[in-house]
Amino acid sequence: MFRGKIGKFNKATGKVEWWDLSEPSPPKEVNAPYVHSDEIQPTMSHATSEGLMFESKSKLRAHYKQHGYEERGCAPEYKLPERPKPDREQIRRDVEKSYYDIKYDRVPISERERQVCREEQRKLGKNYTVKNLEQLLK
Repeated sequence: MFRGKIGKFNKATGKVEWWDLSEPSPPKEVNAPYVHSDEIQPTMSHATSEGLMFESKSKLRAHYKQHGYEERGCAPEYKLPERPKPDREQIRRDVEKSYYDIKYDRVPISERERQVCREEQRKLGKNYTVKNLEQLLK
């Protein structure tokens, strides 16, 4: 047998009710299985822009299924747009062009920016090449 006491807060009285663990637990108020209802509060479907309202879970799920969605857990799984793949070759060409534009003074930059570039070139030495920039982009 268990020893000790356990308590349960009673919302109606606002007090904690204690009982011994050696005694049988107090009777439950309802001794029946929990039933899930098909009724829900009015809910708008986000599957379309029509703004349809549903008060039945089964009808809402059928609507989602009709438009290609599948409900998992509490929320439907939304289709994410496919991300465009970057054009690595175009990025490489743009970086290389920008590098040479700055290197050969084709782009107006301030004297302060030019000084910063020179300091970076001194620090990196021969490692300051377009090939290294390509490796950074991968």
